[in-house]
Amino acid sequence: MQNKEFHKTFAILNRCIYLNADLVYICGGFDGQECLQTAEYYNPITNQWTMIQPMRSRRSGVGVIAYRGSVYAIGGFNGTSRLSTGERYNPTMNTWRPITDMFHPRSNFAIEVLDDLVFTIGGFNGLTTISNVECYDNTTDEW
Repeated sequence: MQNKEFHKTFAILNRCIYLNADLVYICGGFDGQECLQTAEYYNPITNQWTMIQPMRSRRSGVGVIAYRGSVYAIGGFNGTSRLSTGERYNPTMNTWRPITDMFHPRSNFAIEVLDDLVFTIGGFNGLTTISNVECYDNTTDEW
């Protein structure tokens, strides 16, 4: 992992930001030319940004959530199509691993953990807004 202190001076759109313990994880986005697969975290105590291993896929409008010691990046838009894929980041190993695909591709959706399950709610499928809900069980790696 690379530590650096800097202040971004350009806009990156459709990034997902998630606060986990004392760190703020920021994944994916759109820099005006392409969807990003970058991932990083900000430590407000040290005022430092740290780049972590890039995600396996480019993702804009991605759902990101911390759950059971990992960070999950699910769905999003890769510049061509909406994604049903997801991946899990292990902070100890600095690695991303795939998880089972959702049934419905989506971007720009709500994501939350409830009763020890990860829920994806609504979003955009590339044609229209959707209202379906999917639920991921980490113990079985199934939606």
